[in-house]
Amino acid sequence: MFGFESLLGMLKRNSVEKLNGGIYTKLYGHTIMAVLITLVLNDFLLMLFSRTIPALCLVTPFILLVMLYLYLVNRKGLFGVTNNNFILIKLKMFWFKEKEVYEIPIEKIRYLDVKNIFGLVFVKMFFISDIGKFEKVKLICSKIVLGLDRKEYKKNYKVVVDKLLEVQKVMDKGDF
Repeated sequence: MFGFESLLGMLKRNSVEKLNGGIYTKLYGHTIMAVLITLVLNDFLLMLFSRTIPALCLVTPFILLVMLYLYLVNRKGLFGVTNNNFILIKLKMFWFKEKEVYEIPIEKIRYLDVKNIFGLVFVKMFFISDIGKFEKVKLICSKIVLGLDRKEYKKNYKVVVDKLLEVQKVMDKGDF
């Protein structure tokens, strides 16, 4: 079951409070570092294979480009809102299984920046996790999703974005 309801169920299972809304999200960050590592690895492998196995020099760049593409495309997650918490679930690369789960109380958020650009919402959030570690999260949420559950997704999207903007206004004023 890969529908929107099953993903909302995943958010509900990992939440202590009642879930108000949840959406799909893409995680971003360290893109330039991934591209640089791919370029350096490509140069190293081409140098290594040019002397030993010249036929691999044609295949190596293609394989590395496919791996880079899969890494950049498959950084997905779920983001949900309760009355006092945000829930972020980072999913595994190819499966819809939890990799990391963060339940973020609003009072533990140190920085929140929400920007709406052409129907995409960019969220940058710094918070203190349960173990006391300072975490940085960057998300992209889309307003438009194709599928049978798009009306329900729009309702959840509005709830999540309104809560994010409300928390950002409170943090910008300094009224904690």
